[in-house]
Amino acid sequence: LRREIPNVFARLLYGSRFHAHRQARGQQGIGISAAVLYAGLTTARPAKISSKVAEEEGAHLLELTIDIQKNAPRIVAEDVALWDRPHGTRIELVLKARYIRGRQSPLEYLRGTAIVNPHARIVLIEPDGTRITFERATETLPPLPRETLPHPYGLELGELGSLVRSSRRPSLIEVLTKDLGGVSARVAREVLVAAGLTASAAPSSLDGAAQERLLSALQSATLLAPSSDCLSPIGPLLIKRGLRNVLGEVRPEFFAPPVSRPAKVRGGFPFLVEVGLVYGGGLPIDQSVQVLRFANRVPLLFQQGACAITNAIASMDWRRYGLDQKGGSGLPTGPALILVHVASTKIPFTSEAKEAIAEDADIDREITLALQGAARHLKAHLSRKSRRA
Repeated sequence: LRREIPNVFARLLYGSRFHAHRQARGQQGIGISAAVLYAGLTTARPAKISSKVAEEEGAHLLELTIDIQKNAPRIVAEDVALWDRPHGTRIELVLKARYIRGRQSPLEYLRGTAIVNPHARIVLIEPDGTRITFERATETLPPLPRETLPHPYGLELGELGSLVRSSRRPSLIEVLTKDLGGVSARVAREVLVAAGLTASAAPSSLDGAAQERLLSALQSATLLAPSSDCLSPIGPLLIKRGLRNVLGEVRPEFFAPPVSRPAKVRGGFPFLVEVGLVYGGGLPIDQSVQVLRFANRVPLLFQQGACAITNAIASMDWRRYGLDQKGGSGLPTGPALILVHVASTKIPFTSEAKEAIAEDADIDREITLALQGAARHLKAHLSRKSRRA
């Protein structure tokens, strides 16, 4: 643990998830180290990190800055001390920034985080001293997503080259059956024949042309679908609990049963879509519905108009389900909130900033099906309400 702390917090592009096939909130090795860098640039103060694992008695306390020229951590101070928590990590940064409120504020980011991570207790103390607490809605932790083997349908040529060069397997057939997902021994033999390669060949013997033939043969073969064990869905029960917990002051009159679609596959990577919908109560009547977008349990606050989630909502005819919508397209109007969560080991973001999800036929279809499932429950509720009136 100790030797990893400086690199995790004070080295850009440091991470262990570049080739790990499992759902994760972050994977580029930029976020937290960029925050440490910005703090150093604007206030020249080091980041203070406290970190402890359950197996150790003391917590490691470090003060770090980033050596910009070398992209390397610089340890300002270090100590070991007792901590009143069994395990965990705390980071303290002092930076120059403008604290904003509204839809793209820290408060809204944490509110969204609390909804889709109902096992977490989150406390925000604003600059004016206002303390806001989102209590956890469940004591049950989500199951850890399992790391799975890379699937050939999602491999790039460079990734395959790196795999065969670094492999310690004695033969190509072992690389295919043990280092890749979805490849049986029978299919592996067929692939090698199609690529003009022998099963016993050493992986390191493949030149660029052979690697290209192998990848083409793999991606032309009929393979088993990649496992979805690497995903961590929220689940209908916890989506509803999260919404109830955070939207308590709004007092919605109706919570549609959340929809959690079965996992699907696009380009060799599993993904799934979940939708929650609430209606009525204190939600504004004369405004567009509120849209909460999430990717791997992370709120997407920016670029709403460029996101596949928004476009899927806008392309549905919500008049069929009881909401106002001019011309049958665009965001509907009414006292409703729509939550959409996309989980995948590889989400197609529109840019490196990861602010919006790009259009993708497979993902678009699943979002639409999940929205329709939730919308049908809304329609049934409004029909019952109309009959009672």
